[in-house]
This record gives sequence, C-alpha cells and structure tokens, in this order.
Amino acid sequence: MKLVRAQILLKPEQHKYLVAQAKQEGCSISEVVREIISSYFQKSEDAKKATHLKALDKASQLRRQIRKRRCGKSIDIDISKIIQQTHEERDDQTPDRN
Repeated sequence: MKLVRAQILLKPEQHKYLVAQAKQEGCSISEVVREIISSYFQKSEDAKKATHLKALDKASQLRRQIRKRRCGKSIDIDISKIIQQTHEERDDQTPDRN
C-alpha cells in the first residue's frame, strides 16, 4: 500500500487520545488515524447508500400506487413521439426568422 505523508495539527486532547489508542492497539498513531479516516468514509458511504435505497423504495411504492389506481395497467409512453410533438409545437410557436 502506497502512503502519502500529511501533516495535521491536533488539539492536545486529540493527540492524547491517539497516543492512548495506539498504545492500546499496539500500533502507530498514523495507523490509528488511517483507521479513523477509513471508518469515517465508510460510514459516509453507507449513509449515501441508505439514502439511495430509501429513494428507490419510495419510487417503488409510488409505482405500486399508480398501478393500483390504473387497475394493474402500465403506462405505455413513446418518448420519441413526445419529443417529436414537443419540437413540432415549439416550431409552430416560433416565428420564422428568414
């Protein structure tokens, strides 16, 4: 594993905690800091995933509600047709500039 040197300034109580933690774990302060940073990023990533899963769940619930209201029928949409209609409407509303 390639490591990059970084210099940080700590509060005295933070440094004391790191020294005590490193001594307890039998490793260096640097290793304790790397573990803390990794843990922080993992928790952050887990929180993002949880948020995404909640959004997907909500979308699934909404989809089920829509299907229930439509008696199980899906919505058939031809997106290319809608785009073409939108373009035609825009062209009809835009005066010729020639």
